[in-house]
Amino acid sequence: MKKSNKKQRNAFSLLETVIAMALIAMIFSMSVSTVLMSSSVSRKTENTNFFVGEISNLLECYKVSGKDGFRENCEKYLQIKIEFSSFIAQIYYKSDYTRCISSDEAYFVMTIDLNGGFYASVTDKDMNNVFSMREKYVSRFDLAGGGQ
Repeated sequence: MKKSNKKQRNAFSLLETVIAMALIAMIFSMSVSTVLMSSSVSRKTENTNFFVGEISNLLECYKVSGKDGFRENCEKYLQIKIEFSSFIAQIYYKSDYTRCISSDEAYFVMTIDLNGGFYASVTDKDMNNVFSMREKYVSRFDLAGGGQ
């Protein structure tokens, strides 16, 4: 009988272990980036949905009586006190969507423009666009020349 000079291997070599760990690290990094991206997309969707609802409510206040009654309708039905500077108003929101008075503590800013119709847009504290209407809404009051 011949004896074999080869040793029997009972364990992995160092190179095989390093390659396996590198593969595991690559798979882990890809999964972490996917989770982070999906949470970012989820947050953007949540922001958009909230502000679409807010703008929809404000637009309803505008539809009822145009520029003339917009401020009063907002105060009466939405409990939003709006101050205009030449028919442009800003509403400030914290990151948890509660309204705030000061721009210093605001995370989001909604700008409402009533010059020739109703237009609203929302930006975050870094001035990134969160949501904006595609086009200005023009009411029957604007077409009739009322609400100036």
